[in-house]
Amino acid sequence: PAASPPGRSDALLVYDAVRGVTVLFGGENAAGSALGDTWEWDGAAWTARTFAVSPLPRAGAAGVFDPVGRRVLMVGGRSGASTFGDMWTYQGSAWTQVTTGPMPTVRHSAAFAFDTHCGRAVLSGGAWLGNDYSDVWEFDGNAWALSSAGPSGRRAAALVYSEQLRAMTLFGGRSASTPRNDTWLRS
Repeated sequence: PAASPPGRSDALLVYDAVRGVTVLFGGENAAGSALGDTWEWDGAAWTARTFAVSPLPRAGAAGVFDPVGRRVLMVGGRSGASTFGDMWTYQGSAWTQVTTGPMPTVRHSAAFAFDTHCGRAVLSGGAWLGNDYSDVWEFDGNAWALSSAGPSGRRAAALVYSEQLRAMTLFGGRSASTPRNDTWLRS
């Protein structure tokens, strides 16, 4: 493409099924600095988006598309020595911070997926100050609730909802510096 986002790792990338675009936010550049830019990919071209209000620069944020609320959800992330415990939504015209509580504790590198059967976004694990979380939170579109204990504490796991199984499948991640190879099913 003629224009594209600068190189980065650990960015948020979520497909917005309502608007038919992929949303990219933040990440970390080669120097290790967190980025705070928003880009959209329509399948042919990247477009930089700027807003008066936007999340602080971050990498390692968890993101998912909420088809019920028709928006991208973003939780947590990190920037240098700071880790965030905030939540933002994005519908293409603005970023909006969600401030209703309770909310998941401060974290980065959490797994996040949407359970279309229950109509809830599910957040699992993540880390802060070297501690790996084993909690599971659910967001019903209006409020967060601590759901249940999840798999053993971990960060950077993969989480997906299966329509066929009507269940969440979580695989891998790592605890401290140990990679995991276990599979968890949650229905």
